[in-house]
Amino acid sequence: MRQLSHVARNPFDTSPVRLPMVERRGRPPLYEWTPATIALLGTMTDAQAAKIIGASVATVNAKRRQLGIESAREHGKTRIHWTQSNLALLGRFSDAAIAARMGVSISTVAQKRHSIGVPARSRIPALPDDACSLLGTLPDGEIAKCFNVSIELVRRRRHELGIDRCPRARKWTEEEIALLGTMPDAAVAARLELPHGLIHKKRNQLGIKRFARVWTESEIEMLGKFSDREVARRLAISLVLVRRERRAHGIEAKRSTRYFAQRAERVFESRPFRSATDGRNWREAASDLFGAVPDAAIALMFGATYNEVRDERIRRGIPPFRSQQWKPEEVALLGTMPDQKVAERMGCGNSTVFRMRMKLGIPKYVYQWTDEELALLGTVADEQLAKRTGLSIRTIGTVRRERGIPSFGNVKRQR
Repeated sequence: MRQLSHVARNPFDTSPVRLPMVERRGRPPLYEWTPATIALLGTMTDAQAAKIIGASVATVNAKRRQLGIESAREHGKTRIHWTQSNLALLGRFSDAAIAARMGVSISTVAQKRHSIGVPARSRIPALPDDACSLLGTLPDGEIAKCFNVSIELVRRRRHELGIDRCPRARKWTEEEIALLGTMPDAAVAARLELPHGLIHKKRNQLGIKRFARVWTESEIEMLGKFSDREVARRLAISLVLVRRERRAHGIEAKRSTRYFAQRAERVFESRPFRSATDGRNWREAASDLFGAVPDAAIALMFGATYNEVRDERIRRGIPPFRSQQWKPEEVALLGTMPDQKVAERMGCGNSTVFRMRMKLGIPKYVYQWTDEELALLGTVADEQLAKRTGLSIRTIGTVRRERGIPSFGNVKRQR
């Protein structure tokens, strides 16, 4: 092996002397130890010496053990003088943060903390003393919101102290109680911005009967003409109320073409297969009905299968029945008013109008708010403004919340 070059160099120069890489066969280059660097061994920790001379900690540790030099920790040269200010940091901050602040290792901080019996800092933040004094007197959610902490932290601290939670007794005003029973619970909940279950529970506690809706003639005419779900959506009431009123008047529910098709399939699946020869007469009797009524209806009328009726209609080149035939004056309404209004005029569902408008590429109608209508937001109930503008209650509420305006009930309570 070739000899190292003895070139005069700074004893604390961190650049190591390296052997030619061809003779090291891919192993790391050797570090050249000088008397000055050897003199550092044992006077400080191996990590500190390695940082000064530019070698690895393993290299410094191996060299110190080879020369039989005790470590600085063994003869007490690395003892750290802990001041009162440094001791006060233990437990309040993490061991890593204290170690970085003092320039020592994390294990040194942890060892000192264990020796004086200080527990490690918990990762869970502590609840302020002011918040602890309010436990049990206010709901956990209000305390968490006031001190900007999680509700789980408040609940855990309350359980640790053995404090029962504050009962959620809401103070009802006379105006709020007067609304119970005058309208559906859902409408009262929307106006007061309270849960529906809370309205229902309070009304039952006071023995107030539920709201009995008075149906107008125009609303009764909608029953059976539209589906129960569509009537409930248009009148902003529950589906149960619509079904109850329709059955009270003896009106059958509106069935869609899909319903008849599914019903026909169920009927003919349970019947034995009939050949086309057996059903030859029904084709002549139903010749005027192809395309004028749904295929499922023809199948039910003449006892044929849905596929037989469809195949016969296709063989004759007749297009299928369309429940909604669009006229030019009806197409002209698209985009000039909300889809709901167009559907009411034509007597069809909103989805039918929406699909036709999208097929023709007509943009939806955008309501132009006047300054007078915008000034009414929050000053009257959303239901009243919806009837005045012809928009839905949901649209009124969305516009009001986008402008940061509280509901009519909240404004009245704040006054």
